[in-house]
Amino acid sequence: MGALFGKEEFLNLDTALKREWLETNNLGGYASSTICGVHTRKYHGWFSSQLKNLGGKYLLLSKVGATLEFNNNEIYELDTNKYPAVFQPHGHDSIHLFDSDIVPSTYYHIKERALILEQSLMLVYKKNILLVHYKLQNYNKGIKEKNNINKNIKAHLKLYPLLAYRGIHALTKSNNDLNVRSYFDDNSINRKNKIVKISPYHGMPDLFIDSDKKLSYYPSPIWHYNIEYIEEKNRGFDHREDLFRPGIFEIDMNIGDCLLISFSLEKPKEYGKTSLQDIWIDEINRRLALRKYLTEKTKVNIKPKKLLKSIVDLKISAQQFIVEHENGNSSIVAGYPWFGEWGRDTMISIPGIAIHSADSNNAFKILECYAKYIKNGVIPNYLPEKDGHSPAYNSVDASLWFFYAVQEYINHTSDYNGVKTKLKKAMDEIINAYLQNRNPLANLKDNGLIWAGDKNTQLTWMDARVNDLPVTPRYGFAVEINALWYNALSFYQEFDSALAVKQLINKINDSFINVFYNKQYDFLADVVNENGQDLSLRPNQIFAVSLQYSPVQSNKPLVKSIVRAVRDKLLTPYGLRTLSPDDVRFCSRYEGNSEKRDGAYHQGTVWPWMSYHFAQAYLKVADNKKKATNYLYNHFKLLVTASLKEHGINSVAEIFDGNIPYRANGCPFQAWSVAEVIRTYELLSIYKRKYE
Repeated sequence: MGALFGKEEFLNLDTALKREWLETNNLGGYASSTICGVHTRKYHGWFSSQLKNLGGKYLLLSKVGATLEFNNNEIYELDTNKYPAVFQPHGHDSIHLFDSDIVPSTYYHIKERALILEQSLMLVYKKNILLVHYKLQNYNKGIKEKNNINKNIKAHLKLYPLLAYRGIHALTKSNNDLNVRSYFDDNSINRKNKIVKISPYHGMPDLFIDSDKKLSYYPSPIWHYNIEYIEEKNRGFDHREDLFRPGIFEIDMNIGDCLLISFSLEKPKEYGKTSLQDIWIDEINRRLALRKYLTEKTKVNIKPKKLLKSIVDLKISAQQFIVEHENGNSSIVAGYPWFGEWGRDTMISIPGIAIHSADSNNAFKILECYAKYIKNGVIPNYLPEKDGHSPAYNSVDASLWFFYAVQEYINHTSDYNGVKTKLKKAMDEIINAYLQNRNPLANLKDNGLIWAGDKNTQLTWMDARVNDLPVTPRYGFAVEINALWYNALSFYQEFDSALAVKQLINKINDSFINVFYNKQYDFLADVVNENGQDLSLRPNQIFAVSLQYSPVQSNKPLVKSIVRAVRDKLLTPYGLRTLSPDDVRFCSRYEGNSEKRDGAYHQGTVWPWMSYHFAQAYLKVADNKKKATNYLYNHFKLLVTASLKEHGINSVAEIFDGNIPYRANGCPFQAWSVAEVIRTYELLSIYKRKYE
C-alpha cells in the first residue's frame, strides 16, 4: 500500500498543492503532478519522454481534463488549473481520495449521484506509453442491487487532452507553427478501432491516441491561455503557459464500466500485445511482483512492520531512478522532474538505488557504462542528452566515488572476478592519471594529497554559483576529496599492490591530519589552500571517518571529536546541515528567486543523503553501540515516516530548510536522498539485531 490521502487533505488546497506524485518508465520519461491535479511546476505533466535525437526530456501531454455529464444537463468538471487570480474549474473539490499504491489513482466523488469516477495513470516499463484508466462505480458499494438508485444511470464522459510539446525546461506559448489538424489512423491495437494521431510540430514525434472501447472524437482545436505554475512564480521564473487542445473524446458509461486510453510514441498495433488491457494487467503484475520480491528481501533486515513498509516503498521508488537507453547506457537520474544523469549523483546513489534494492546487476551495468566514458582519469559529471554529443567533465570527485561504488558492490556481492574483468581497467586509468599528472581538474602534490581547481572553479558537490562566482569556494585541498582519495587508494590495493600506491598511502597517513586538523577548534578544516585553513564547520569532514578506509582512524580522540562537532552543530532529524548555525553566513530557509536559493543551497540547508555517512561514523566511534543505534534509529525516523508523504510521495526530497520546521525543499524526488535513507535504516537494523 502506498501513501493514501483522504478528503481532509483536500480541504486545504495549499497543502494538497505541495504533495507530488511520480511515475517513470525507466527510459528517462516521467509523469508527475500534485495530488489535487493542479500542475504547480512547468515540469509537471502526464507524459514526458527522453528524446535522444532532440537532446533531452520533452513534455508532450500536459494532462487530460475530464467532465462527467448526465442527461438532465448536470455537468461535473473534474479538472483544476491555476489561472491568474483563480483556480478553474474546481475539480479538486470533488476529490474523495488519492492513492499512490501501485499506480497514482484519484477518486472523484459525485455526491448528488452517489458515484465515484476513478482515474488512474500508468507509464509502461521501458515503453513510451501512457495508459489512463477510468472506472465509474457506486460510492456506496454496500447497497444491494435491488435497492441501487444508480442501477440504470448513464453518464457521459468527456476527455480533452492538453498538449505542451516542448522541452521540460521551456514553456509553450500560442503560435501559428503548430499543426492544428488531427488525423484518423488504422493502427489501433484492437485492429477494428480507429485511433487519433496528433502531429503538432515538424521534427517532433507523433502522438498516437488509442482506447480499448470505441470513442467518439470531435476535433476542436483551441488554446487554453495563461495557465500558471505557482512554484515557478515563487522561484522568479516565467510561470505562464498556453496549452493546446486538439479535440474532445466522448463515451457513454454505465455503472461498473471501465475505459482504457493510451497515449504513445509508438503505433498501438506495434505494442506487441493483443489489447490495452493486457498491457495494463502485465504492468500491474510486474509491479506487484516487484513489491513482493522487495518485501521478502527487505524483511530479512527490517523487522517492525511499519518500518518495513516504508523501506519497501522507498526501494520501489528507488527503481524509478534507473534508466536504460537504446544505446546500451544504463544510469541513474539524479532527481525528478528536472535533473539529469549525473556522474557524481549516480556513483553516490548506486549502493542504495541498485545494490541494496532490487538487482545488484543494475549496479554493475551502470558502473560499466560510466567506465567507458572515462577520460584522463575523470568520470563525466553528466552523460550526453543527445546522441553524438560529448559528456561534460567538470567533477573532481565523481571518479573517487566510482571507487566507493565498486567497493560497495564487492562488499555486497563478493564479485571480485567481475570487477577485475570489466572494471579494473577503469580503476587503473583513474589512479594512473593522478600518478602521471594527466587529470585536468586536479594535481597530486608531494604530500600525497589532491589539490583541485582554482578560485574560479566549483568541482566538488558544493558547486552553486551566483553571478558566475562560487558561493562556497572550495579549491585546494578539500577534505572529502582527500578522504575519498585515501579510501580509493586503499581499496585499489586489493587489486594492485604496486609500490607507488603503497607509498602514496603512507604519505597521506603522514600528511592528512597535519594539513586538515585544527587544534584550537578540534576538528578538520573544510578546505586548505594558499589562504590557509577554511574552518567553516561543514559536514564534509564526516567522510574522513565514515569511509571504510580512513586517514584518521588511528587517532581515536580526533575521530570522536570530528563526529561530536558534526553532531552538535550540523545534525538534524533530516540529515546534516551544510553550515553551522553559528556562522554569520548561515541561511535557515531555502526560498526566493534563483539567486537567493543558489546562495542558500550549501549555506545551511539540510541534505538527507549525508544521513548514512553520519550514522556510519557515529556507530564507529560509539562506545555503547546499542545506545547509539537506538539514538539514530529514533533521530532519523521522520525520514521514513512523515517525509514520505511530504513533497514527493514515497520519496525523499533533495534538501530541507536548516531550522525548524525543516520544510522539504528542492527537487521532490532525489535519488541520493532515497538511496542513503534506505542504507541508513538497513545499517541501523543490522546493528539492532547484533546488539539486542
